[in-house]
Amino acid sequence: MKRVLALVLLIFIAVQSFAYAQQSDTIVTFGADIKESDKQQMLQLFGVQPDEVKTIEVTIDEARKQLEGIASREVIGTKAISCAYIEKKEEGYGLDIETHNVTHVTSDMYRNALVTAGVKDAKVVVAAPFNVSGTTALTGIMKGFEDITGEDIQLDNKKLAGEEILQTVELSKKIGPDKASELIKIVKEKVADKDVKDEQDIREIVKQVAKEIGVELSEQDIENIVQFIKKMISLIPDLRENLSSEEARNIFRVIADAIGNLFKWIASLF
Repeated sequence: MKRVLALVLLIFIAVQSFAYAQQSDTIVTFGADIKESDKQQMLQLFGVQPDEVKTIEVTIDEARKQLEGIASREVIGTKAISCAYIEKKEEGYGLDIETHNVTHVTSDMYRNALVTAGVKDAKVVVAAPFNVSGTTALTGIMKGFEDITGEDIQLDNKKLAGEEILQTVELSKKIGPDKASELIKIVKEKVADKDVKDEQDIREIVKQVAKEIGVELSEQDIENIVQFIKKMISLIPDLRENLSSEEARNIFRVIADAIGNLFKWIASLF
């Protein structure tokens, strides 16, 4: 009988420890201005219960701090609505991004900006109880990532990631969200691969990439991208390693998902 009780106790401790470990790797951030009923809706969408996951709030003042000097108050807005589910994954997983009720910022835009900020190996779901632009959601994602990893993201890097989101959103109004994300991503990769520092060289890369993907940019568009890339180079000295490692992670994750789907399909035949 004592052995049975000891075994039950051991199993209980193991389950609790596993649950705690799982919980510590997952967090939900709520926009501070949503209703309690909206929070329940978000938790349901994220597939978690209130007692299963840590939750924190993100205020509009926090978003303003990160976007100060980059975006006007009109762009930032007056309320924090966007919410996010962040789950830290194993090394090599890459960034898996989903969005719901986000009208201006795409998954690729968030992914590119998070790579710039130094966020890696995580599953992220950005959502809101109704349609929002999504420009301030980045604040919640980075705050949640800092909480579950215990690692601070420097304010300059947060601002840089916010600027990338805003630049890409503005560009998307002219050339579409997919082309805008693709353009910024390829320019960053080419600059990193060639270790480009000179402003004129950056400008030529921007023009070349725009031509390759079939979009037309105004001189002001080109100038905005060039200045952003220059700022990124100054803040991220190991840019090549940062970008190439994330690209490799995403490739491996896609391959792993494909293999998993293949096995599921094979199993369905029997």
